[in-house]
Amino acid sequence: MRNNVSQTLKKSVAALAVAAVLLPPAVSAQSLEQAVASALDTHPQIKQAFNRFKASEEQINQASASYYPTINFDAGIGREWTESPSTPGFGTLWRR
Repeated sequence: MRNNVSQTLKKSVAALAVAAVLLPPAVSAQSLEQAVASALDTHPQIKQAFNRFKASEEQINQASASYYPTINFDAGIGREWTESPSTPGFGTLWRR
C-alpha cells in the first residue's frame, strides 16, 4: 500500500515537472489599450482601416471649420500722400 502511494506521488511530481517545462511562462494580462495598440502596430489591414478613419475624421474637421468665426488683422506704418484740403497739414498724412 505504501509502495502504491509512493509511486502515485512520484508520477504526480514527474507530471508536474513536465507540465512546468512544457507550458509557456505565465501569460501577462494586457489592458484593452495595450491590446489595441499592439493590434494597430502588427496588423497592416487594421492599421490601414484606422488611417482611413483618421483621414475621414480630419476631412470632417476641415469641412466644419468654415462655420467658425475668423479674425483678420492688418497693420501698417509709414508716410502717405493725400490731396484732400480737409486734411490738416494738407498733403502729408502720417499713419500709425
